Amino acid sequence: MTDVSLEVLNRRTAVAAVHAEAARIGADGEALLDSQEFFKQATSLDPDAPDYRKQVRDLVASKAPAAQPPRQWTLADVEKSSPAELAEAMNAGLLSDLGYAPSRRKRGRR
Repeated sequence: MTDVSLEVLNRRTAVAAVHAEAARIGADGEALLDSQEFFKQATSLDPDAPDYRKQVRDLVASKAPAAQPPRQWTLADVEKSSPAELAEAMNAGLLSDLGYAPSRRKRGRR
């Protein structure tokens, strides 16, 4: 394999690894890769290193904004939702600020 094709392969590996790690933590991998500094750092990592995934994980975590928790619902959201949407939001913990915590017990289990 030529040096040029190996370099292209390493770059593609880095881009794929950044996208995978960003998706895992809920960050935008494409936005991270738009930064020339970040792109250089990511593509300079050695994909053959035993701790390559950890290096990518640390790099993405250091540059990605912290994932925001889902927005809590307001009374206006509750009033315009269907009963099914309301139940789903309650089970997802989106009504905690309104005093409705998710059910601890799953239906069908005892």
